[in-house]
Amino acid sequence: MFNYSEKDFWPFSTVVGNHEAVQAKFESSEKEDIWRLTAPGARKDGFKVFTNERFLIVKYNHPEDAGYAPFVKFEKKFYLYKEWSLKKASADYKDGVLSITLPKAMREGTEIKVNG
Repeated sequence: MFNYSEKDFWPFSTVVGNHEAVQAKFESSEKEDIWRLTAPGARKDGFKVFTNERFLIVKYNHPEDAGYAPFVKFEKKFYLYKEWSLKKASADYKDGVLSITLPKAMREGTEIKVNG
């Protein structure tokens, strides 16, 4: 289930080419938050995903030898307004969708469920 609202995304975005080809959605669960960016025609090696003190940043430059894509490059920034376990973050590009997963950090007073 996607819980999209303007406060979940930093509105800065640049796209060279078809801007509508790159859409972002946000999903939140008890354990993690996931950003999904549709980027049909992109190549995995064109992505650079990183964080700084305040933002999750996704940059893409389409490799010159990769053939046609509906966009040449883009950059999207999402404001990091929560605490996440960034060392456990992951990104996966499959079927035209880049999924970025940030596990939520545990805080004092967080109940730890016992499995078994």
